[in-house]
Amino acid sequence: MNDSNAKKSETRSSEIYYSTLQICGFAFLLLAGYGLIRPASESIFLERFGSDYLPYAWISVAGCAGIVVSIYSRFAKHYSLATVLATNALINAALLVVLALLQKQGSDAATFVLYVWKDVYIVVLLENVWSWASVIFKLSAARWAYGAFCACGSAGSVFGNLFAGTLASYIGSEYALLGAVPFF
Repeated sequence: MNDSNAKKSETRSSEIYYSTLQICGFAFLLLAGYGLIRPASESIFLERFGSDYLPYAWISVAGCAGIVVSIYSRFAKHYSLATVLATNALINAALLVVLALLQKQGSDAATFVLYVWKDVYIVVLLENVWSWASVIFKLSAARWAYGAFCACGSAGSVFGNLFAGTLASYIGSEYALLGAVPFF
């Protein structure tokens, strides 16, 4: 191998290494944030509505997920991945803040939408992880890289869920939701 090919190979290896770290960090933060949001939103929902309303929420999640994924797919076809990632993060962080504050003010609608949103947003943001990974990694590298992403995401989920109880006990579930904003 000549010097030019060796440098290209070294540069590509370095790019893959940093991309792997970035995607692992993104997966960790994404699922840590979900680990904060899920228990708080479920607790608030059940306190406000009880379990009788869960079937309506689940049906709403299915319908909303279909609509949102359809919109996401169209958006992803027309814009760069960086634009899609940033837009999703900003929209979801803003929705979280608005819904959390509205439900804190006693809005039943916001509480219901917050419960539905927490299941829809994670589908879309996880799609971001896999879209980013598929742009960076060839199929041969995906065998090891995707396992690393899943491990980091799982660690983030454990961290978020463990931290959620502690945070909620100090500041309450309503405000614990806002603790997830930096994870976007």
